[in-house]
Formats: sequence, structure tokens, C-alpha cells
Amino acid sequence: MRLRFEKDLKAFAEVAKDESKLKADPSGGLGDLATVLNWHLEKAAERQRTNMETQRIIYDIQKKKQQIMQRLKEQLACLDNPECQIEKMANGRSAQFDEASSSFRYTDDNEKEKMASFGELMTDMDWGVNYNIDQTAPRLMIKKYLVEGAKQELRELLDLQIIRSEVGGDITPEPRKLVYRTVEGERASGVAKERRGLISEIIVKNFLKKLSLDKNLPFEIHEADIFQDVEQKIDFIIHRKEKLRGVNVETDEKAQDIGIQFSINRQAAGYKKHQIQKSRQQLRELGEYIQDIALVIFPLNITRSLRQQWEETGRPAGGPSKFLNRKTAEILFVKLLRDLFTPEEIKGSWQTIQDSFPE
Repeated sequence: MRLRFEKDLKAFAEVAKDESKLKADPSGGLGDLATVLNWHLEKAAERQRTNMETQRIIYDIQKKKQQIMQRLKEQLACLDNPECQIEKMANGRSAQFDEASSSFRYTDDNEKEKMASFGELMTDMDWGVNYNIDQTAPRLMIKKYLVEGAKQELRELLDLQIIRSEVGGDITPEPRKLVYRTVEGERASGVAKERRGLISEIIVKNFLKKLSLDKNLPFEIHEADIFQDVEQKIDFIIHRKEKLRGVNVETDEKAQDIGIQFSINRQAAGYKKHQIQKSRQQLRELGEYIQDIALVIFPLNITRSLRQQWEETGRPAGGPSKFLNRKTAEILFVKLLRDLFTPEEIKGSWQTIQDSFPE
């Protein structure tokens, strides 16, 4: 997101917190808060070159984010109270923790009882499959799951705020405003979730995310916001925490954060590379923490097959990437990590996890 927008959001967040507190205890002075809010709205409109109405919409979205954070705070407090039960999600699958295997027992859409890893539960959120984790599970696992669910809701609202800012002012060129409006419309209608490119992107992203969670690999997957997607051509980000285990080599010269630009079309590789080159220049000019952008191509025919297999088998935990064969998984593993780790590190680490995938 733009730096000026980020600063204004932080100011809105503080005002939204104060408004929430004052609603609980109005004696603090709602009138004074309104004056403070109007000042911030005016300054934000000036910096982002929008109008007050646009900033008011952005602030109202911020209040929704504040409600999500308050709900999360209450859920985490509930975890520490033996007499408290976290409210269950209406359509969530029940997940019972099995201490012997450190995994979870659940029932899939075909009414078959199966076991799932923690990483599989976490990444299923992207497919609209949620779980009500039994509170006998380790507190840290439940906490991470609740936090991830809240973060997903917050990201969706942040993207709406970014869209309102980008289309509501005169900084963004009209062709890109159209892109933002199209994304907003597709998300609102549900069309975005069925786009083949997005499905492939989620498969690949969750392939790595599950490994990072279940195999304790030294990288994390970070989501990209809509600004990074539209302006910088970044679909998601891989953050290197440390060296891959399995080999002791020097990696100080390798990047720490790589943006991944994803494509299902081999014919578009030339155009995508041109886009990435322009985005790299923008990253350098803005001083972004992301050091580079890598292009990864994942053929569409594989995406269709994985999605179909996953749905026909009752949408088991782990999503479509659960059905990647070992050869394809290795190719993806190397492609996604080669700009963050050395070939020796990647090979050593792959040898420790390759049995997770069927031949």
C-alpha cells in the first residue's frame, strides 16, 4: 500500500479504538472525538487526493476491522478460561486433536473420518473449509488458527480500503482504476474464487504454506494486498527466516523476501517478465522490503485435475495441492525457493520431506 495511505490507516485505527471505548463509556466525550476524526478525515483526503466522503467510507471499514480484533481478543481470553467455550462456526467441521499423532480427526464431505495436519487445517481456509478445533488441542495451535482466521477477514477489509482510496482520487490512472473496480466486483459476486488463475495461485501458495507449518521449514508465506497485486504484480510473498536444514552453507547473499508473480499461461511468459522488470524498478524506487520478484508458471491442465480430484474425494483437508505427485511437487519446491536458498540447501531440505508426496 502507499506510504501516505498506511499512515492514515494507523491514525484511523487509533480513533476507531477510542470510539469503541467511548461507546462503552460515553462520559469520555464523543464530541471531542468527532472533532479529532474530522481532522484526520480532512488530512487523509488531502494526502490521498480524494474527498471526505471516500475517507469516511475507509474509516467505517476500519471500525469493522476493530470489531474483528475485539472478537479475537475475547476468543483468546476464552482459551485461558476452562469454563469458557469459544463460539463454533455454523458450517465448520469438527476437528478433534489426537495427541499420539499430533494431528486432527475430522469427517470429510463424503462422511469419511480422516486425519489432518495442522497445516492442512490452516490452509483450508482459502477453500472456504473451516474447522471448530476441540479446545483440548494445544493452546498455541488453537491461537494460531483463530489469529489466521481473523487475519483473513482483516485482509479482505484492507483490500476494500485500498480500492476505495485508489479509485476515489486522482493519483491512480484510469486504466488501473478499472482494474481495481473489476477486482472489487468479482470478489463481491464470487466470480473471483472461480478464476482459473486464482485457483492455481492458491494451490501453489498453500503447497508451500503447509510445508512451512508442518515440516518446520525456515520460511513463511505472507499474503499480498491488492495494491501489491495490481501495482507491483505480486501474488504472494515468501519470507526466509533462516537457512534450510540439511546442509551447512553460507546464504547471507540471498534475499530475505521474494514476491511471487504467478501465471498459468506459458505463452504469456514474455509479457509477464516485462511487467516484473517494471515492478522491480518500482520496488527499488519505493525502498520496499521485498528484494525481488520471481515468475512461476503452473500449467492449467494440472490445476483442473487437482481441483477435480479434491472435490470428487470429499474435499479432504489439505486442498487440491494434497494430490500433487512427487515429481511436480519437487519442481515447484525448487522453482519457488531458488531465489531464497542455494541449490544445496533446497536439495537437502527436499530429501527430508519428499516422502510427504505420492510417487
